[in-house]
Amino acid sequence: RALPPLALAFHGVADVPLRQDPQGLFVSPEELRRHLYRLRDWGYRLVTFGRLAELAADGRAGGHAALTFDDGPHHDATPLVLAVLRRHRVRATFFVLGEQLAYAPRLGRALADDGHEVAVHGWDHRCLLRRGPSA
Repeated sequence: RALPPLALAFHGVADVPLRQDPQGLFVSPEELRRHLYRLRDWGYRLVTFGRLAELAADGRAGGHAALTFDDGPHHDATPLVLAVLRRHRVRATFFVLGEQLAYAPRLGRALADDGHEVAVHGWDHRCLLRRGPSA
């Protein structure tokens, strides 16, 4: 049976108690490892989100999964996340804020040098409904 394509979106990786994370935005490093083991056990090939999109455009995305990290990486968790990804030989996609790259350009370079895909999902988190087109 063919495996459907998957894109897993993570916001943060850290040991954060649920009472401090009511929206469930964080997974523990151990939980991230379990996700990676499970995906591989099921037979998924892990790719970047960009590669998954290319495969989908050609109708060949089945059996592939992409890991994405939103608003990241977070400076305090970056070494931990990268260590887990390195250990499992996984390349991921990091959707960062443009202002993160503007103020810390080495961040994007370090991710790219490690083979990860870096994409920008906006300049900051200000609500677009409250901003004019020239803001």
